[in-house]
Amino acid sequence: MKQLLLGNENTNIEHFMPSQPEIDHQVEIFLRSQKTLNTQQIRAVRSAFNFGTTFRSFMGLIEAPPGTGKTQISAVIAKFCFKHNKPLLIVCGYNYGLDVIANRIREVLNINDPTGIGFYRLDTDFGETPEVEGDEGTDATRPNPRSCPGFQEAEKELRKRGISDHLYTALTSAINAMTAPGRGSSLGRQILSRINEAVSSGRLRQAKLDKESQLMLEFLTFQELLRREGMTSFEPADYGNALAEKVHGREREGDEDDRQCLHQMIVQNYQKWWLALQEFYLSRAKVVLCTASTTGRKSLRTFKPEIVLIEEASQIIETTCLIAIMRNYSKLQKVLLSGDRQQLPPTVISAGKNECFPSHRMSLFERMLQTGVPTVQLSTQYRMAQNICDFVSTEYYHGRLETHPSCVDRLKALQFAKFMTETFVQIERGTSYFVSVNNSTLWKQKNGTSVFNPDYIQFIGQLVEKLMLKNFLQQDILILSFYSEERNLLDKLIRLNLGYRKIRISSVDAAQGSESPFHRVNHSAREAVGNGVH
Repeated sequence: MKQLLLGNENTNIEHFMPSQPEIDHQVEIFLRSQKTLNTQQIRAVRSAFNFGTTFRSFMGLIEAPPGTGKTQISAVIAKFCFKHNKPLLIVCGYNYGLDVIANRIREVLNINDPTGIGFYRLDTDFGETPEVEGDEGTDATRPNPRSCPGFQEAEKELRKRGISDHLYTALTSAINAMTAPGRGSSLGRQILSRINEAVSSGRLRQAKLDKESQLMLEFLTFQELLRREGMTSFEPADYGNALAEKVHGREREGDEDDRQCLHQMIVQNYQKWWLALQEFYLSRAKVVLCTASTTGRKSLRTFKPEIVLIEEASQIIETTCLIAIMRNYSKLQKVLLSGDRQQLPPTVISAGKNECFPSHRMSLFERMLQTGVPTVQLSTQYRMAQNICDFVSTEYYHGRLETHPSCVDRLKALQFAKFMTETFVQIERGTSYFVSVNNSTLWKQKNGTSVFNPDYIQFIGQLVEKLMLKNFLQQDILILSFYSEERNLLDKLIRLNLGYRKIRISSVDAAQGSESPFHRVNHSAREAVGNGVH
């Protein structure tokens, strides 16, 4: 690993050793069923499973310009790993990019059952505090729950009477508070679904419990103890007001310090058992997704990936990339970096005062590319119209980017070209347009830091209404703006006032990986506003 990461020139590293034949055979059989992949994409998928005995084959790169199917490749790799029980960790620099990948994988795996075990998209670091830190993610790091005052009585009551509506409400509130809405593969939401299933089936009331049911019951017991104290989650509270004066039907004894100590004990155990539940499911996971900066989280201690796939690796600083690699190095067979150095570089803050700024500007992806790590280059794009691709290819990719025939004369592109020629006079048919909103000015809210252009916002609102009159679909339209204040006002105008709630409004960064037939990009300046549409 040191030779690979610290070497200045890796082109003379010894050649690949033969891969494991049983894996090769499985991969080839699997790839024959992937009829939608082109030759380059098949090579990219195969490179993820090229396990050699030299460090040169330990790492591989996929250089993927926009629209060449990078997300689809990741989804296909995940499908193989899920099917053949090869633990895979997928890492991305930002949540919005991870959401795109997670949704695509769900489609490929055809996952509809929220209680299914094996594919998880991690949300937050809930419950990961120094109090729950341990050397290993084992039962030995947790105390006997029955040593906590009131635990045995509460557990006995839960097993006898079942889960009350009050407890279920508190549990749902706590888990929903730590998970993002709309993420069907969120580990927190799947744990909640598993608990629902266990409660409805009566598993938690059986005489002998399996490990999963035992962890659930103990976690629910601590949740019940918190609920009886007037707490719905583990956050610190005003003890004078939040803590009830009665626990388990009898008055508390002791002074305020005793109550605080008891509450702290319950909270710490609640955190530990929540972490234990996460570790239980992650130890049995096949595919896990999380952001690059959270791959060192304690809940991942029990997940032992054989492959780490780092998405958008060209946008992540090297030290952040290394967290996922070094944390799992002992079990790893392959590290795959996927990205495009012609797109957004790593974000480095405090450039003037950061002594590491020059080195941080180069990602691990680009450095490995320069040092000769084996690379699969994708060159066939499926997203842009021919003339848009020609410009991008010439300006950024030395003319090597090709357009798939499916991008030529698309019905929606022809429909939009007709709309533009009918709406604006003296305009030629095309797939990309620049509309200048003359005599417009930039504004800034009082005490605000972002800007907006009211004339541009009005123009976009009028254009959207005209598109709707011509029966364009709302979900086909994506509006991009660089400015947060402008996005907020556009969202209020188009989604709330006009009622077109399916139209997406986003920043350029957050739209990476998203596809839509029609894009509107705001290039606000002091003299004019540009509206590029393709």
